[in-house]
Amino acid sequence: MNIYETADSVAQYLHFHYGGGTHDKAAPFITEHAAFNFAAQTVARLIDPDDSRPRRALDLGCSVGRSTLELSRHADSVIGSDLSAAFIDAARRIAAGEQLSYRLTHDGGRVTEHHARLPAGVDPGHIEFRVCDALAESGSYDIVHASNLLCRVPNPDRLLEQLPDLVAPGGQLALATPGSWLEEFTPRANWPDLALLDYLEAHLTPRMKLVRTVDLPFVIREHDRKFQLGVSLGTCWRKP
Repeated sequence: MNIYETADSVAQYLHFHYGGGTHDKAAPFITEHAAFNFAAQTVARLIDPDDSRPRRALDLGCSVGRSTLELSRHADSVIGSDLSAAFIDAARRIAAGEQLSYRLTHDGGRVTEHHARLPAGVDPGHIEFRVCDALAESGSYDIVHASNLLCRVPNPDRLLEQLPDLVAPGGQLALATPGSWLEEFTPRANWPDLALLDYLEAHLTPRMKLVRTVDLPFVIREHDRKFQLGVSLGTCWRKP
């Protein structure tokens, strides 16, 4: 069974996208609180604002939708795409204004109920969520956003080759990845043999220009006393 279709995964990612570190024992020990708002930070820190013309955006591997909602601050039309039907269902319900409940377990089996809500200032009226494999997406967009997706696809080379095709001339690509390669998602034969930034540049620089890089920390709660602390390499690219 796809782990991203389970109720536990939906709860974990709702907390990751919308929880902000609430009731997390790790929060007092993480000095950069932005690590608990990673999905929003990938948009805020990698997308260059430009209100001079209408813009279309595509969020690949959007999970439960926080980054897609944040993209509506920068684009007039946004598509959030993910292979998980459970994630897309949750994203649609939040975009529709539903206060989506999820539960977290704590020491001794205690359970607390939490709620994922529509962030203030976003425009869900111009957002479409759909279930789709990232490699099956097509079209031309002024903004393409793909966060922590690259090391969760079977063939990352193919994804990097496809991304420039999705970006319109003059458009931008926001790409973030921790490079956490696992055989359950990516066969070892498809793991890159270069440093992460060198790997991205080898695939993208022939067609896109690197604007900036930034390290983006993130924290994912596994259970009450165990958290994943990661640092994604965030990159912003422009297509001539």
